[in-house]
Amino acid sequence: MWYRIIFTAMMCALVSCTSKYNLTIPSHQFDNVNLSISTQKDTIDDFITINVSFENNSRKDFYLSGRKHVGISGCDRESLWNLDIYFQDTIMYPPVIFSDLNLQKEDYFPLKSGEKYMFNFDVDFKKLYQENVRDITKRNKYYGEYSLKLSYEHSNRRNWLLKHRKAFEGRIESNVVTVMYKP
Repeated sequence: MWYRIIFTAMMCALVSCTSKYNLTIPSHQFDNVNLSISTQKDTIDDFITINVSFENNSRKDFYLSGRKHVGISGCDRESLWNLDIYFQDTIMYPPVIFSDLNLQKEDYFPLKSGEKYMFNFDVDFKKLYQENVRDITKRNKYYGEYSLKLSYEHSNRRNWLLKHRKAFEGRIESNVVTVMYKP
């Protein structure tokens, strides 16, 4: 009988500690959140500008990172925004770029219900490579159709020092956009 009392007390302590340090709201509570990307042109020769729209159509307000730094194909592990680029089912890599993305409380902003967060960024297709080993003197000569998909991923471990109790947590992926890379 005494082990049940100890077990119950330990479970209550664990639940209270967990709720005390749970600083974010999981993404499954944000059913009506939409991430979409678009481009102005379908055929490119070097650069392309990608337009991003993150819509909060849910009934909840939450905080979102205002850092517009986008990592490409998982090469920048610190980035919250990541663009996967595929050519013939092979993921493409950019040249190595080291960034210091140390998020602070002031890097977040509230995205209220019914609001959109929009920004754009450029991708240089001539600097993409199929292998993870890169020779920066060579130019990408893999011409053809490319598929692009953007994701935003935010987890508790990135936010554990912050005080925002309503930061978006989880992973959301955009639609897939295809473009033709020609010489």
